[in-house]
Amino acid sequence: NQTIVFEKDIITYQIKVVNRGEADAIAIRIHDRVPEGTILVDGSIDNDGTISDDGEITWKMDIKVEEEKIN
Repeated sequence: NQTIVFEKDIITYQIKVVNRGEADAIAIRIHDRVPEGTILVDGSIDNDGTISDDGEITWKMDIKVEEEKIN
């Protein structure tokens, strides 16, 4: 909860996804990138996310109606 980040600080990111539709979302993909100027800590991607050589993180999942997932 700090607003200033110093070199070697560890930053935690979360992505919140909610299915507000009328049907389950099956086999969706969520994509995000490692922010420029940061380094990904090995083993820190959860919920079976994968990272590509160019720094894109991808999660594949099903989300039921009104279900919330945090990655």
